[in-house]
Amino acid sequence: MNNDLYLCFINHIGKDSNGNQLYELLFSEDKDNFFGEDFEYKPCCLVNQMVPFPDAYQEVRQMTVNIELTLIQESCCCSFTDCQDGIIPLAFAYGNNDELLIKLDYGMTLDETEEILAKNNILLT
Repeated sequence: MNNDLYLCFINHIGKDSNGNQLYELLFSEDKDNFFGEDFEYKPCCLVNQMVPFPDAYQEVRQMTVNIELTLIQESCCCSFTDCQDGIIPLAFAYGNNDELLIKLDYGMTLDETEEILAKNNILLT
């Protein structure tokens, strides 16, 4: 069981040679004290390269997907603390018919995260 690790941040790494999106998912044992430089700025999009403190997370998982996620750090309306408070998800993606495909919330356990991604045939490595 991976219920002691919590999803706290998602980094967009870029595209691979096949056009798939590469992401890093950062998990922490302490979701209540997860922070980084300039996380308090509102909106997030004012911060160039929002990054958590290196000691704020304990595990990094990667995923490769054929859809692009909208990430909290791209938000021009909300701060990262809004995400921590559950106002906006860490990441989400819509399908062709405006159907919500993926919604990843701050503080989800690793098991919950893997379950949501598995419903979309996405595995973490």
